[in-house]
Amino acid sequence: MGREFDYKQLKRKYDDFSAPMADITINDMKLSENKFNIVATDLEVELTSELEASTAEFRLYNVFDSEKKEFRIQDIKKYIFLGSAVSVSLGYRGAVKMIFSGYIAKVSFQYEPEDVPFIEITCMDIKGVMMASNYSRQLKAKTYSEAVKEIFQAVNYEKLKNIGVVDSRMNIQDTPDTVEAKRSSDKNKETDETMEMVAESDYEFLVKAAKKFGFEAYTEGKVFNFIKAMSNTGVLIALQIGGGLLGFDISYETAGMVEQVEVRGMDTGKGKVISAKKKYQGKLSIGNKAKPLIKNTRYVFHDAGIRSQNRAQDRAEALMQEISCRLGTLKAECIGMPELVPGRFVEIKGLGKPAANTFYITKVRHILNETKGYRSILYGKVDSQTT
Repeated sequence: MGREFDYKQLKRKYDDFSAPMADITINDMKLSENKFNIVATDLEVELTSELEASTAEFRLYNVFDSEKKEFRIQDIKKYIFLGSAVSVSLGYRGAVKMIFSGYIAKVSFQYEPEDVPFIEITCMDIKGVMMASNYSRQLKAKTYSEAVKEIFQAVNYEKLKNIGVVDSRMNIQDTPDTVEAKRSSDKNKETDETMEMVAESDYEFLVKAAKKFGFEAYTEGKVFNFIKAMSNTGVLIALQIGGGLLGFDISYETAGMVEQVEVRGMDTGKGKVISAKKKYQGKLSIGNKAKPLIKNTRYVFHDAGIRSQNRAQDRAEALMQEISCRLGTLKAECIGMPELVPGRFVEIKGLGKPAANTFYITKVRHILNETKGYRSILYGKVDSQTT
């Protein structure tokens, strides 16, 4: 199986992972090149392919005048303005890779016992802005992916594009209702969906659309993705003890698993119930004891908004994928590698089966501090045990 990155190649690229470093840029100004001796430490970047916002946090030291007993605001103010564009790159010995792009969402002035005063900066990606709005309106779009595109045409998002927080080229994949509309012979025919936002934020609408079709909404670097979950099936990298993997917790459990998902809706025109089913296809265990535990179990989901068989089947498949991935979880501590990102598969090798498996990574925490240096923490899930 081909992999995008090879651990040994990365080890050579980053000079045996020696001398970790971060490059933080605020409004196109490199923090490391500031003339006021501001020092950034305790960096943590949390990237996710799930529906939360990705974040970056770091502390600024040498920002307090101990004689005047006050923060050096005049010297540092251009680095702490709320709304400023921020990008974070991580790596080693000058070979760094940009992993986060967002804006300053919070500035906190702090002082802890036996420490000196410092400023903690919290940054969020574009989803942080999406959470702030709340309104009711009728959208021009008639399908969900087109509605997502329409939302991002608003002035506040155009500003984020202009200052470089997010790329103007967004990867917004067609949702099934958009695919159906494009296949329709009558291009002017409206779908059975009404694209309305009712006392909700752009973020809440995005989450609703993503859950409806089993999509993910996340930013990778500066590119915003609204795509089918797990659609990028390639393996990012293989990790093992002595090959990037420092510690792990791999667990399998049957709690929450069901044999079948059924989705029901209503064809109001014909006055009949619409139903679609999807069965679990994975392997619960390397033995034969687990499968009977979920035999004949099912999850029935009612959605009045589902009015076609295709839409019901799409929802059933999305729900089964979500439920089946509860089977196995991964938490792994790795040598820091900026190439590790969510929304991709990672292979865990050499532990013996079923511990060795291929996991879908949903969250990555990149941590750089004086205690451990640079570490990457992976969180993943899997829908089937290996045999």
